[in-house]
Amino acid sequence: MSVLMTYVWHITLFGGFVALSGHAKKKLSPSRKSSPSRSLVEEKPLVYRSCCARGISLDDTDNPEDNRSHAIRVFFRDYVAVFLSMPKVKGLTTVYFVVYMSIAIYGWTVIGDGMELSKIVRYDSFTVPFDAFQKKYFKSFGYRPMIIFTGNITYNDPATEKAILNLIDKAENHILIGDPLFSDCWLRKWSEFMNKNDRYLKLNNSDEKTFIRNLKEYFLAGESNNFRLDVVFNDDNSSNVASRCIVQAVNVLNDFNDKKLMEDLRRFADESAFNVTIFHNYMVFLDHLTLIRTKCLITASCAAVIMVVIAFIFIPNPFCSLWVGLSVGSIETGVIGYMGLWGVNFDVMSMIQLIMCIGFSVDFTAHICYAYLSSQGDILEKRLRESLDCLGLPIMQTALSTFLGVLILMLVPSYLFVTFFKTVFMVTFFGTLHGIYFVPVFLSLVDKKSFRSYKGKNFDVGEEIAMRNSTPVVSSSHLD
Repeated sequence: MSVLMTYVWHITLFGGFVALSGHAKKKLSPSRKSSPSRSLVEEKPLVYRSCCARGISLDDTDNPEDNRSHAIRVFFRDYVAVFLSMPKVKGLTTVYFVVYMSIAIYGWTVIGDGMELSKIVRYDSFTVPFDAFQKKYFKSFGYRPMIIFTGNITYNDPATEKAILNLIDKAENHILIGDPLFSDCWLRKWSEFMNKNDRYLKLNNSDEKTFIRNLKEYFLAGESNNFRLDVVFNDDNSSNVASRCIVQAVNVLNDFNDKKLMEDLRRFADESAFNVTIFHNYMVFLDHLTLIRTKCLITASCAAVIMVVIAFIFIPNPFCSLWVGLSVGSIETGVIGYMGLWGVNFDVMSMIQLIMCIGFSVDFTAHICYAYLSSQGDILEKRLRESLDCLGLPIMQTALSTFLGVLILMLVPSYLFVTFFKTVFMVTFFGTLHGIYFVPVFLSLVDKKSFRSYKGKNFDVGEEIAMRNSTPVVSSSHLD
């Protein structure tokens, strides 16, 4: 919604205000005598020319003095473009790009998954040392997963009891589950209770109602009973609607073991004939750990493909769209890889930022591709100069304003805010690097006339660019 409102604002109110400002400036412009142009006061001191001279001389609208290019535009046009046109620089650029991608691919192999409990709070929160102490001293005997049975289960049936206990035994035989001594299973204790006391109590458990009555009266009675909360009955106590057994996880010393234990227990549950659920509060984070990498990559890939399609719709040049897609892929690969090297994991926060930042990466490359492929220049250096003259300064302004906008987040003592800063910074940095360095060089390496067959009707580079050692072009439309 914010992006849509920003777009509507720029094409309606903002554009109208800019037009009104231009008309007002023209109508209210003072006379040449009261505020002369720079070309008419060349003999005046520098302070006078800087503060009092402005505008363009109406007698000579094309004079170079009044149409001087911005210093940064001159830098990109006359120095950066010429530098990038050198064969040695193009060769080194290819090497640098291979190194950049190699480090990024290595970062993919070391990036972590999931968001830990200590990362959703401030760095100075008491939760951080608590989580650290828990992992250091109590990880060997950590959480206690619950094996929950729901539905219409006849617990008084010996076959049902045996099947449930077999499932519990199967879970306890897992390498990451402790000895049955550490488990709390009401059905196993009930079975032991009946084996020891049935000949004295003479209990009849042949039907479900009698079984429930005996269970509540002889086994679950008392407020301090350990298993009182492990069995749930319906309102009229005629059936058992849910129950649970608790097992002890042991030696779960890393995220890989956490993930393996949860997946294995859920596989045991799926193989059971009963409606079984495996749950622990910590498994909320384990679910995140299991799904986040796949979901993040799929979502980011879909967003990148959609952006390429949109680029093709607005810039109907297949080669330009191809380069936009390759650039977005390269930038996202770099961001994800260097995220792993900068301590950022695959988690919900980074996934949202990656998807959002695809739009940033498109801005950096789509315009430079279109400017280069639409250039009227007949040699590579000229096309590089024209494209960088048009877009070198805007790309730098965009990168700098974005960086300054998120810089304050680096000071917030929270993983969420710092991660946002790191992700946006990397997208901005790599996007700028591609926009003014990698993409122009690679475009010049593969440049062919067929790549520039499409000419934008509204993109008149010759009117926009003031080439080195030439007189700037100022059309009459600039003065209307």
